[in-house]
Amino acid sequence: MEVFTGKGGRRPGAGRKKGGTNAAPSASREFSTEKAAAILDMAEARAKKESYLAHLAEIEYKQKRGELLSQESVYQALDTAASAFREQLLTIPGRFASIFAAEGNAKTIEQTLENELRRALEHVTDVRDEYRRADD
Repeated sequence: MEVFTGKGGRRPGAGRKKGGTNAAPSASREFSTEKAAAILDMAEARAKKESYLAHLAEIEYKQKRGELLSQESVYQALDTAASAFREQLLTIPGRFASIFAAEGNAKTIEQTLENELRRALEHVTDVRDEYRRADD
């Protein structure tokens, strides 16, 4: 009489096979390689997503602190400064035409023009400095 131990039984093919797996070795390796590649792809995608989310959070943080300006506000400020500069330059001939007509000294005319151009350029740097102070 045989004693039943509950391990493996007596049926043909029952129990564990030698080598630790019931599947063919090559099929098991292919499945593992594909699964490993998929896991790496997912990990890479997750890391990319986390990186982008971190960058987005940093941008939002800097916007709230006032460290970043919208592109539109920068363009608007540049447009305003450029328009003011253009207008200052264009008014020089009209303001000084009669003075230059009466003035016979070329050095005086040159000095007057230089002073007016410097004043117009200083206005541009004043606007720039205003925006820098606003950032601080």
